[in-house]
Amino acid sequence: MKTKKQRLNYFTISIVLVVIVAIVGISWYGISSLVSTIQEQLYTVEDESLFLSPPQSEEILYRKLNEGIFIITPSIDEEAQVAVKLTSGEDYAPSWNNAGNGFYFLRKTDTSLFNLMYFNYDEHILQPGFIQSFTELDIPNIDSSFVRISPDGKHVIVSSYDWGISVLNVESGKLIPDFPMDKVYQCLDIFSRNNKFFLFTQTNLYDKQFIYGVSKPDPSANLYFATSSLETFINVDKSMDFFNGYSFSSNGYTFSYSKDDTIYYVDSIANIKPLAVTKGCSPDIRPTMTLKKLNQYKWKPPFWSNFDFTNVANFLSLKEKNIIVVSTPHELATIDTSNESLTFYYDDKEKETSYLGWKLIDFLYEDVNLDNEPELLVSWWPGGDEVGAERISFFSILPNGILKEQYVSRYAHKNLISFKDLNGDGIKELLNIYLDASGGESSNLENLYWEDILIWNGKEWKISNHQFSDKYEKLKESYEVFLVEAIKKPDDYGKSLNLIKTLLDKVDSLLNYKEK
Repeated sequence: MKTKKQRLNYFTISIVLVVIVAIVGISWYGISSLVSTIQEQLYTVEDESLFLSPPQSEEILYRKLNEGIFIITPSIDEEAQVAVKLTSGEDYAPSWNNAGNGFYFLRKTDTSLFNLMYFNYDEHILQPGFIQSFTELDIPNIDSSFVRISPDGKHVIVSSYDWGISVLNVESGKLIPDFPMDKVYQCLDIFSRNNKFFLFTQTNLYDKQFIYGVSKPDPSANLYFATSSLETFINVDKSMDFFNGYSFSSNGYTFSYSKDDTIYYVDSIANIKPLAVTKGCSPDIRPTMTLKKLNQYKWKPPFWSNFDFTNVANFLSLKEKNIIVVSTPHELATIDTSNESLTFYYDDKEKETSYLGWKLIDFLYEDVNLDNEPELLVSWWPGGDEVGAERISFFSILPNGILKEQYVSRYAHKNLISFKDLNGDGIKELLNIYLDASGGESSNLENLYWEDILIWNGKEWKISNHQFSDKYEKLKESYEVFLVEAIKKPDDYGKSLNLIKTLLDKVDSLLNYKEK
């Protein structure tokens, strides 16, 4: 049996060991923190006046349709600009490595494959063979997508307006699921070297409208220069087509972009004056800094880096609320610049996904219910031959940036919204026209629609068809015509005959309600 003295010795030793471990832990934490601080201080703190002095003789790599890849040094003197041809073929996405001594690109073959290749710029030699092959399914819509190969040649980034971001692993040739967006941004030359500025395009080229009685959306594409804090947006240029590529320089505060098959160059962000350089697209400015110098600039992901700013369909900046509402063709999010937070909108019933629709069309900010607070009016088109929206939503934007859905209509056929003053009281009612989904499979019923009339009661849009029952007389006439035709040709209508009868009963109940 241990004596009391022995037990005290063991206790003392235990205490000493705990103290030693604590001291070592604290020391290690302190050393780690010190090392981290030193490393942070080693990164170059950019002199903000540097962008006033643009680098000299920058070279822009770019492609010409079916001609290959070229390089040119932009100059105000057009005679001094000499384009040098580097490759010949149907080549895409020329992308420099970090050293600027070579670049990767994709070459389309006769079998509709995209071969990843490498060009040694120091020796002006095309490396024989190809590194990896990809299909048109891997890289969809390459002519209208933003495609870039990472500087280390390990990834191919495809930013497609319809499909979003996809990342291909060069070694395996396979798609990488759930590749983080902050890693995507590191593979693209769209940020300045100190991460304070970036480029993005806003594109909504579908000349459609599903919400009427309000302003028509602008079906144009815009290139923006912005601060990463999202405090400043400058509209650099506008086009009725896609901007086919843009590139920030790692050498200084300059950038290049392609619009309408023309390469433009901006030699200083202090005074943004685009210079048309040559015909071409997919520009990438050659890095000329040494890798040692380039590595002194630490890339830090912006607080909104989970959002895909390479596929912006539209955005709305509400400076008085410190809120930015931004959308891709499929998603909707708010950014609170005061507390640097990003919030995606989720359906109340389906919180597991932020997907709201296939292609965003309407994106309007108007006070439609006359409550002195504009609403966000948004619609999504399902694509294909559909003539209506698959979803139309109205949102209130609360002070904290939360989007509160006031009204939603989900139909993929004949789904339209119209604002009209039906009773002459100076207040517009909401008319929602749609084709019942159960009749969507029959082309004979493509003009057989229903119309709901809603009024704003101060809290919500409420269906009030019975208050406007006289408006349904014409609908009844159209249903009766359909019914006559259906009885004559029952094989052409089949089960849809019941739909016509149901709609007739529905409209009759409204008309009878009026008589009561």
